Amino acid sequence: MTDNEGPLNAKMKLALSRAELLAAMGYKEVLEGPVQERIEPLQPNPTVPDSVRPGSTRFALTWLSKWWQRHPARDVVELALPLVEHYGQAHPGRLVAYGAGAGALLVLLKPWRLLSAMAIAGLLFKTLASRSGSPR
Repeated sequence: MTDNEGPLNAKMKLALSRAELLAAMGYKEVLEGPVQERIEPLQPNPTVPDSVRPGSTRFALTWLSKWWQRHPARDVVELALPLVEHYGQAHPGRLVAYGAGAGALLVLLKPWRLLSAMAIAGLLFKTLASRSGSPR
């Protein structure tokens, strides 16, 4: 916004805010046509740095997927997922409340502070040693 423009009314502020939000999400607003057809995806931006490009994101997601496939908690999550989905369909409000309560408990209790740096280093060393196949 420049200084030579007059004060914005509420509709102009709303339109500007909407355009900024759409641009941040990767869309642009076309002012002509029916309302449903006014929003279209932006073309990929060639000035985006390599660290943000989809290739690096794809690499990170591939690495994360491989890590999750080997994680021991994956089996527990796969067993619990149908139960949680069923419960979520029956009682969505309760499920959200339980999730919020669990998150609040984690923030209040801070269980990660119970582990010392030496305990974490020992667990990390054990994990790395067991993966490399070295004898104990």
